[in-house]
Amino acid sequence: MEIFNTFKTKKLVKILSDNKKTQSDRYEAAVSLGKIGQQAIDLLEPKLNDKDKNVRIWVICALHQIGDEAVDYIIKALSDNEMEVRDYASKALGEIGQPAVESLLEAVRDKNSNVRRGAAIALGSINSDEAVDDLIGLLNDEEWFVCERAAQALGKMRCKKAIEPLIKLLKNDSEGVQLYAANALIDIGIEILPPLIQTYENAKYNIKELICRIITIQDSFEYLSADELLIIVKASRPDINGTLELACKAVIKLSEIPHFEAREILREIIMQKGAPVLYWQAAEALGIMGDEKVL
Repeated sequence: MEIFNTFKTKKLVKILSDNKKTQSDRYEAAVSLGKIGQQAIDLLEPKLNDKDKNVRIWVICALHQIGDEAVDYIIKALSDNEMEVRDYASKALGEIGQPAVESLLEAVRDKNSNVRRGAAIALGSINSDEAVDDLIGLLNDEEWFVCERAAQALGKMRCKKAIEPLIKLLKNDSEGVQLYAANALIDIGIEILPPLIQTYENAKYNIKELICRIITIQDSFEYLSADELLIIVKASRPDINGTLELACKAVIKLSEIPHFEAREILREIIMQKGAPVLYWQAAEALGIMGDEKVL
């Protein structure tokens, strides 16, 4: 029986390697190898270096079927040159779950940044408390794409311990990192507007759009201070979706608040004569405030 199984395994590997076979046949061979189990691993491993990207993906699927015993082999695929292959490996490790955690915690310290990225994705899916400190450490990784995935993982895990490090990440130079950090904080469920608004004036395009969406969805103007409203007005940009409309709403709200600096900012808007809609909104607000210079 063992000789038969060895023969069958080698035959399946041959089909998997044969580019003259249909993709369907080769995929079915990979699935069948996965069903054989641990004894197929040694024959599957060399195929992780196959020139054909699809073969490498099918091998990961087979190793995924084998499970715990194949974890270290799947981790090798996190360094693949193709992102699609790496992402299949991350997904497989995340679905294997807790048995993969120990090896993944070693992978977050790997010299290869793609391995660290893939490990972060997998750990976020597993949601293991053991991974929290390592994922928080990856928020300071030298590669922006590693920071992004670490932030995403901590958000998926609803990790309260990561709140402060994620807030600091809102000031990162990378727009993508800022956005991932903001979305992670939203996933965790904190009141994100105060720290976001503090970054608003110097924020990149996507972050400003995100803040606009949050304020609009949450109808949060009632809870913003005069200083926060002023930040929104000063940082509005006609070329960024939603910021001008948001600034107009902030101006209306400022007209209800006695605030010296608000008057000065509104006067500046009128003097600059920038966006017409904001100009007229500022003039109307100053009129409501009873400002003699506008009256």
